[in-house]
Amino acid sequence: MRRFYDGIGLENGSWVYESVCKQVVEMFNMGLREIAKFYRVAKTVAYKPTHKEHDQWLFAFSDGTGRQFCFLCIVPLMIGLNMCDRPRYNKFIQGRDGSPLIELLKIISGLTEYADYEI
Repeated sequence: MRRFYDGIGLENGSWVYESVCKQVVEMFNMGLREIAKFYRVAKTVAYKPTHKEHDQWLFAFSDGTGRQFCFLCIVPLMIGLNMCDRPRYNKFIQGRDGSPLIELLKIISGLTEYADYEI
């Protein structure tokens, strides 16, 4: 599986964003095609603001921490929900079901010890 991840550009977990993306893939038991599509969309949507090498996205302002959390956690989760569980996605975006986010946060709580970003 690691070779597949490397092949689609999903890094080895040195960035929090890639680690969260992998956790979303595991949460929804995605197949290889779904993984490739998911990461292609996730990378298009939020790659630049979640990697420090891109200086134009600063999280230093008062709303920076919230924006950072949205890019790192909420965006990959919403992409995964939209692809794999449309009814749950609709409930999530309407604010009627926060359980996907709670589930993801429980999974990734151990990832922050080596992360560049604090969640």
